[in-house]
Amino acid sequence: MRETTASSIDIRKSLYLFSAMLIALSPNIYYGVTSREITSLWRKCAFIGFSMGLHLIPAAFFARRIKWFMAAFIPFAALAPLDMFFIYLYKYPPTNSALRDILETNTGEAAEFIQGFHAVAAMTALSSLAFAAGFIYCLKKGGSSVNIKAAAGGSAISILVTLMTFLTSMQGSENKYVSRMEVFETRTGKAYPFGVITHLTRFFIERRQLVKHQMAVENFQHKITRQGDIAENEIYVLVIGEASRAANYSINGYKRNTTPKLAAQTSLTSFTNVCAPATETRTSLPLMLTGADSYGSAYDRPGVITFFRKTGFKTHWISNQIEMGIYDKSVKSVFTDEADSKIVLNSAKGNIKDNAIYYDEAIIPPLKKLISETGNKKLFFVLHTIGNHYRYDYRYPDNYDIFKPSMKGKDDVKINDPSTKEIKINSYDNSVLYVDSFLSDVVSYIASLHVTAAVVFMADHGEDVFDDDRNLFGHGNKTVSKYVAHIPLIVWVSDEYIKRHPDKTAALALNKDAKISGGFLFQSLLDMAGITYDGADLTRSIFADKLKSGKRVIFNTSYQAVDCEGLLQ
Repeated sequence: MRETTASSIDIRKSLYLFSAMLIALSPNIYYGVTSREITSLWRKCAFIGFSMGLHLIPAAFFARRIKWFMAAFIPFAALAPLDMFFIYLYKYPPTNSALRDILETNTGEAAEFIQGFHAVAAMTALSSLAFAAGFIYCLKKGGSSVNIKAAAGGSAISILVTLMTFLTSMQGSENKYVSRMEVFETRTGKAYPFGVITHLTRFFIERRQLVKHQMAVENFQHKITRQGDIAENEIYVLVIGEASRAANYSINGYKRNTTPKLAAQTSLTSFTNVCAPATETRTSLPLMLTGADSYGSAYDRPGVITFFRKTGFKTHWISNQIEMGIYDKSVKSVFTDEADSKIVLNSAKGNIKDNAIYYDEAIIPPLKKLISETGNKKLFFVLHTIGNHYRYDYRYPDNYDIFKPSMKGKDDVKINDPSTKEIKINSYDNSVLYVDSFLSDVVSYIASLHVTAAVVFMADHGEDVFDDDRNLFGHGNKTVSKYVAHIPLIVWVSDEYIKRHPDKTAALALNKDAKISGGFLFQSLLDMAGITYDGADLTRSIFADKLKSGKRVIFNTSYQAVDCEGLLQ
């Protein structure tokens, strides 16, 4: 009787430990059950078994101190509901870029992000407390040790399930079979909390890259010269667009008249076949500003701003992009620090509406002030716009709400709801209409100065808006679509520029329909101003008749290169 009672107690304690582990690893179960990627029941069970087993591999080594092993999962039990909330929104677990954005966000962005999900967000917060309390309760009720043979058997099975991943073929998104190691990395990246740990590790590795870039700027060693007819007064402006789809610009053939003012401008060229360097701002900007062929190598060299500054230009960065949080030593600070001065208009310190306080037109007054006040006659500006970033209706004033019904006044719109496609597309097109007005105002003002000048507009990436049966939305999705890859590139040059540089102006028209990569921007900007250096490559300049179209790729959120040719056909 005593043996039976003792056995029952042991079983009960083991069940408590098992329940605790289920709580800590519950996001894996939730994802396995709800995943649209994993369609068959067998694969769903296989993923859950793999992700659970992955964390039980060390169990045999902690059989006599199982509570010590389990205690390490307490913070992950508390954070499990947050992981499931992310899966609820995006249908797959958090990626490296998602965790990075969470660490670098501010309260205003966070409030805008969860808009329409207040009840779910509140329930998630309460669930975190409940999960932590439930895990600790089960841990206290559970045994302090487990049977060594059972633990060893569990570890062996877990290792076997994990190794089977290497024997599994898996079709990739580009209709190619990916390597077994990629399959393993993909699955472990989704397995909570192992994936969170690996993604956070990558985040901190990125921080080291930023230090490398600062050193490259400080140790600038390139030999720079200027060629051609150099004017006494020069103004060059780079306007960086945000989440802008080339397909929604009527200047590129879109059915709606979204760019009437740009179409009316003279000496303006819109390039029709441009591939974004990456699917998100943080990866795209380093590639745009340095001309690097890979994200990692972008931080090994100075950006285009340093080249202009070293040539004698006064450089300024004016941003309407939202400032990030306390961890922000990323692209928005490292590359802006290359400029002589930096103005950040949109701080978005907390109120959900703060992100809508400044429309991009707020950039123009400081632009005019800097031009009028500066004693330097050679100026280079980077204007970093908020452009077409979600929420689209926050990016333009009411008088630009032309295409209806729109998102204006609908604060409960959910970010991932395909049934809202119509109002989102209408609002997106309204935001393009506003970009058209903003760019035209910048061009008109620079033209009025009657100096050698050029304005170059290029988006960092495009945007998905439920365009096909995949129902992709936003940008930075794991799957790269043509709507994210295809971006606008628009160049305007002044009459004075045309007179001094007829060959460069002619090249713009010649290259209008060429296959261009986002990485061409760096060399194009330098060539535009007649700046050359050791290592210059005019085959990557839209201002040169030597331009050549090589292999074009766009980097996804895992920093993998995806072929652009198939996307832009």
